[in-house]
Amino acid sequence: MVSDIVTASGKYNFELLRIPVKSNWNITRCRSLLEDYDDKTICDYIEFGWPVSHTLVKKLNQKTENHAGVLQYEEAIDEYLKVEVERGSAIGPFQKNPFNREIAISPLNAIPKKDTVEPRVILDLSFPQGSSINDGISATHYLGEEISTIYPRVDDLVDLIHKKGRGCLLFKKDLKKAYRQIPIDPSDIPLLGYKWRGNLYFDSSLPMGLRSSAYICQRVTSAVSYLMIRNGFSLLNYLDDFAGAEVPGKAMAAYNKLGEILQQMGLKESPSKACSPTEVMSFLGVLFDTNKLTLEVTVERLNEIQDLLGTWQKKRSATKKELESLIGKLMFITKCVRGSRVFMARILAALREMDNDISYKLDVELMKDLEWWDCFLRKFNGTVMMPFQDWSKPDSVIAVDACMTGLGGICWGTNEVFHIKLPLDYTGNKFHINELECLCLVISLKIWGKSLQRKKILIFSDNMVTVSVVNSGKSHTKFLQACIREIAFVMCTNESEIRAIHIEGKENRVPDYLSRWYNDGKYQGLFWNEMLRLDRLHNVKEIEVPLDLLTLKSTW
Repeated sequence: MVSDIVTASGKYNFELLRIPVKSNWNITRCRSLLEDYDDKTICDYIEFGWPVSHTLVKKLNQKTENHAGVLQYEEAIDEYLKVEVERGSAIGPFQKNPFNREIAISPLNAIPKKDTVEPRVILDLSFPQGSSINDGISATHYLGEEISTIYPRVDDLVDLIHKKGRGCLLFKKDLKKAYRQIPIDPSDIPLLGYKWRGNLYFDSSLPMGLRSSAYICQRVTSAVSYLMIRNGFSLLNYLDDFAGAEVPGKAMAAYNKLGEILQQMGLKESPSKACSPTEVMSFLGVLFDTNKLTLEVTVERLNEIQDLLGTWQKKRSATKKELESLIGKLMFITKCVRGSRVFMARILAALREMDNDISYKLDVELMKDLEWWDCFLRKFNGTVMMPFQDWSKPDSVIAVDACMTGLGGICWGTNEVFHIKLPLDYTGNKFHINELECLCLVISLKIWGKSLQRKKILIFSDNMVTVSVVNSGKSHTKFLQACIREIAFVMCTNESEIRAIHIEGKENRVPDYLSRWYNDGKYQGLFWNEMLRLDRLHNVKEIEVPLDLLTLKSTW
């Protein structure tokens, strides 16, 4: 077998023997197209097989039983293996080890797929824990070199839409069983063994459950994006999915060019998942509308997430797998609603502390985040405006300031102001000035949030901590963390965006006068003189603020 020959050489196939492996790739054309591509080894990997980058020295597991999920899909797995072997993505059946080296046996599993009776067949390469194939593959290095896999986000397609303009057309294509189109190095085939009906099989192409598969697939499809960009078209690649945006006059040409490149390289696409140029398209689980400039999470998905949160409200413990499933659902929302990402922090922190197959008591802080999600989703209709990054022309500007005795703010868009004299409970150094400054901002947003729905709100503050808290969504101070959550809730429910800019105190005169309104009558005079100078004297409206807004009542 070629695998034995390559293994005996002591080198990967691409390094020494360079024996071509079986695949549908048009290697000659790929080398020609990618002649100037900076990833110089990709064509060698495609022609001679991708190493899986396994380095574990421990004895390989050979006694694993298949998972129970296969029992209800026996005939489907028979058919699956027949197709995989015929296609060249797997080899077998063998009655005994066909290689001159040790093999690894991992369990098969089968899980139901949405909208089809066929199951998803999975080779569980993370079992058994501690001595699995994936335990021998680094998540941070490939063949000894440090790697960083960057996937496109919803924001990246939004940026493309912004560049191409309102009414631009979106398109996408999807590779058919992308991992199975990528051959692996022959010397790694013995690592990917499994048993079915007493016989041995081995994957000769990338399995879905392999730790290095996503990195390898993303690297392959990034080459396709490079070729599109070289042809003058914008394209994003997320593993096996490609999505682009172009002006109407170029969109069909871009769509056709993508199909042409895939065909030339020998990659098979999935016609049923393709989407020709259109104003409305789904990508990464989100519906994009370039005419309305909106992002949408479907009602069905929202209901599904709300139902799931309802069950979590009653939970007292959970496994890592259960929490991962919940996070996956919530991520659909965070892709669209930026402010909601603040409320993933404690959930993700809890996940990092979990091990597989152990049920953990749910942390109080985690449950607070889930309570926030429950409150938010009761108000969220699933649609938000696309968050464009141009802040040179905000929809409104709010300026705030605090002193140790009072708070004040102005919304320049509505010409409304407020001033609050702090009760004794808040004075006498009971609150740090940073806390009062941030509290002042929270009150401002609660006052004007609804009138600024779907707006970009720019905050002026002479307090660096407040600016940092708003822009980063992070703080080590408990009170400021509570303020962050209040700000995020107001922004998310009103579908608004917020950004803060630091200005010098002398430039923040108006809110400064308002915060000191009750200290000395001169500050009231200074305020009205400033309004006169700015020709706003007759349009100013003073807002009476109920003192209960000073209390952060939310339990999250």
